[in-house]
Amino acid sequence: MIDIRKGDVFCSDHPGAKLGALIKGVQAFWSKDGEAKYVHSGIFASCEETFEALWTVRKQNFLDTYSGSNVLIARPLAPVSLKVAVVDEMIEEYIGEKYPWWRLLLHLFPPAARISLLKRPVCSELTADYLRRIGVRPYHWAGTTPDYLADEWVQWKRFDVIFSGKVIKK
Repeated sequence: MIDIRKGDVFCSDHPGAKLGALIKGVQAFWSKDGEAKYVHSGIFASCEETFEALWTVRKQNFLDTYSGSNVLIARPLAPVSLKVAVVDEMIEEYIGEKYPWWRLLLHLFPPAARISLLKRPVCSELTADYLRRIGVRPYHWAGTTPDYLADEWVQWKRFDVIFSGKVIKK
């Protein structure tokens, strides 16, 4: 059993085949290492439930949604009380917001995706904003991709990777 806690973060290869393949291809093209394994990211709102930007920003059951998917789960090294407070704050701020699909077009050319006039994040940008708010990521959230987040979690000392592999619902 994976020890998931509120405030942990994840990346997944889950979204639909065509959209996921397109996202992976664009990320790999722009990535410094030429690879992109993950196409989606989110935040744990509890040990079972995620908070993420899908067609709307919402919560959903992690195991029901990601069973069979490859995921990377990381624990940001920040005070638990801060992580809990920021997750709650962001849920209240973003829940129910419609997905800003037009921002995906900006990610075709990453420098354009750094522009954030309306503060409407895609999944990885929502996760990056959370990490910035808790102080483990110094960069602005706009333009962040799932691949970039996964690379940070594996390489930086501000995160513990607590799981990497295929999720299996028992």
